Amino acid sequence: MRRSGSTALALVLAGCLPSGGGGGGSGGGGGDADLRPEGSPDYLVLGVSGHCFGFACPSEPYSPEYLEEQGTLGAIAGVVAADGNDVQYVSYGDSFWSYTTADGWDPPVRGFLELVEDLHWVYENWIDGFSNPTVVIVVAHSHGTVWSHTALHLVPEVPVLLLVDLDGESLGWESDSWTLDTLGDDWAYVASRFYEQNRSDWPLSVFWQWDIWDASDAWDIPGVARPQDVEDVVPFNVGVNIETAGNGNLFGVHDSEPNHRPDGGQENIFRFESEEDEHEECDDLGSETMEWLLQLLWQVDWQEIREEIDG
Repeated sequence: MRRSGSTALALVLAGCLPSGGGGGGSGGGGGDADLRPEGSPDYLVLGVSGHCFGFACPSEPYSPEYLEEQGTLGAIAGVVAADGNDVQYVSYGDSFWSYTTADGWDPPVRGFLELVEDLHWVYENWIDGFSNPTVVIVVAHSHGTVWSHTALHLVPEVPVLLLVDLDGESLGWESDSWTLDTLGDDWAYVASRFYEQNRSDWPLSVFWQWDIWDASDAWDIPGVARPQDVEDVVPFNVGVNIETAGNGNLFGVHDSEPNHRPDGGQENIFRFESEEDEHEECDDLGSETMEWLLQLLWQVDWQEIREEIDG
């Protein structure tokens, strides 16, 4: 399927293509030796859900993902795959830890630590050194944007073509004392305790360059009056960022701060503000936000972008 015409987003994406070969790696001789392994996708879409909200949700800290379950990730991946691309998608939940079926959790949930490790694995096995690297797209909603932005800041070597933030919000992520432990999380305590217990014999291939548990009002950005939340700071390894905001009708909860780069710039950052969608609706298929987003993505020739990367 070919697209009917170019869009501003398509032109911007084309200017942010990850370069073949990554940071060196095993490639170098040209030909098949530089091609990524068979079975690896043209595009990889990673989705990070926010906190499960409502009386039907399980008790903390287990919070099942919903972006895959409700079809949001599949819809985005379907747009990218419609041009004939091989697309895979993987979902993560609002969790520091992963919860597996083997341990009795149903459905299982991939957490933040697994997200960071997966990004390292994808870089080493599908990106670095290859002339046709897998292209990474990241989509997150609500608290999921705290996890996604934090992870991408921690792995600056991983190029991300497109980062989509669906009404990103860190309220209640660090601590849930403001709602008497009824609606949010206590991830600041969990993350800081994990760091203190493991920093001397680190089990992961990641170095935390800052206190990741301090997510809200923690980033001093040049030209911005007040300290910013981590979900409002877009790392430089992200080519294009699309951020959407709800209408704030749900107790005022919505993304009220436009995103910036760490240097204060807003290059290739685009913002959509919904008049119809409350915070918990921005990720729903059929919502004003998702209709706008999917229509925008449909106007991009994803096969042409793939061909540009492959040379």
